[in-house]
Amino acid sequence: MIKSIHSTDFEVTEALHSHINGHLAKIQHQHDKITRADVFLKKDKFKFIAEFKVSVPNTEDVVVSCSSEDMYHSITNATNKVLIKLKKLKEKQKSKLHKTIALAE
Repeated sequence: MIKSIHSTDFEVTEALHSHINGHLAKIQHQHDKITRADVFLKKDKFKFIAEFKVSVPNTEDVVVSCSSEDMYHSITNATNKVLIKLKKLKEKQKSKLHKTIALAE
């Protein structure tokens, strides 16, 4: 999986970088076919925004954005949303595969 972290208005510290990589590992564990994960970090006037864009072949990209007063919370919340969407995507792909197998029989 290709990982990239983009930030505007501030520099990503080593601790923040480590935090993001830990959450990306969780995301990769959820779905084994992820090809790319982009993390966009932004600082608004009063909030920090974390946006994740996860690419899985043969599907639309999973894009999630969360904001809070703490960047670490924004990253954690965005990760949780991505995990939920990937779980639904995986279930959808499994049900589609089962329907295809049932039609073949």
